This record gives sequence, structure tokens and C-alpha cells, in this order.
Amino acid sequence: EAGAVPRLRRLQFPNDGDPNTLVPVVTIVGSDYGQPRDGTFGIARFGALSAVAELDATSLVIADSDSTRLVQLDNGTVTTSAGALTTGFHDGLADAAFGGPIKQLAPLGNYTLVVDSANDAVRLQQLVNLSVIPDSTASDRGFTSYGSPFANDLKVKDANLFVAVDSR
Repeated sequence: EAGAVPRLRRLQFPNDGDPNTLVPVVTIVGSDYGQPRDGTFGIARFGALSAVAELDATSLVIADSDSTRLVQLDNGTVTTSAGALTTGFHDGLADAAFGGPIKQLAPLGNYTLVVDSANDAVRLQQLVNLSVIPDSTASDRGFTSYGSPFANDLKVKDANLFVAVDSR
């Protein structure tokens, strides 16, 4: 909807099977207009939410495409885990940058796979205790990039990674 405030909302579907049962919509986090920022329920702000991946029962990774960052929602608090308010392509911890828009996220154990569409890449974010850490097995960096021209979507199933690629 035009002019909408970016918020993460949850629809809790009833398990009674009745299609006439009303479904409550609950705002989990996000409020007001202004510069994207971390914080709790009424303080956190987003640019434009484009993808969500569940890490566990209380934690989500959220892609905020307008501010080209990944944030983590853990027990009601939003924290930027990678990216910044500027676009680019850089691996690392504090200086990681995305081209955006970030189209898709997929959880994979202690990793989150990210489609960074402007950079034509599928990027790998390593998570430990919900923090980005250096990927000591592949490099000194917290992000490892895998070239994937025009990646549009990805899914992980049964230890396989499926990537939808536009062959422009």
C-alpha cells in the first residue's frame, strides 16, 4: 500500500479449520517513518522489508532492501547484523555491503543464504549465537560470495540448494 509504514506483522491462523474464523494480525516490530534503526518494538524502523527467514522459535533474519541491510529479530529486539544504509559489494563483518534489493533468505544451519540481486550473487552469512562471525573454514570473512547471475529465488531442501536464475 502506498505510503505504508514498513512493519513486520504476523498472522496467526486458527487450527479449528473454520474458514470464517477471523485471523488476528499482530505487528511484531516496526513503527513510524524515518531513518531505519535498530531497537525494540516501538523504536525499530525499516526501509522496505523484502524477505524473512526463521532461525528458531524466537529469532528471525529480515532483509531490509531500502537500507540494504540484514537485521535479526531476537526476542523482540532488532539488531543490524550486516550491511549499512549505502549500497555496494563487500564481504566482511562490520563493512559488509549489499547491492539490493535483497530478494530472498534461506536458513541453512548456522548460515543464512542471501540473494543479492543487484550484485548478481548468492551470499552466505555465517551466524553463531545470532552474530556474524568470520568464516574461518573458507576465508577470513563473514561473507563468502558465490557468483550467480541474476539469481531470483533460492530454497534449501534436504541438503540441496536450489537457485532460480534468469539467463538474461
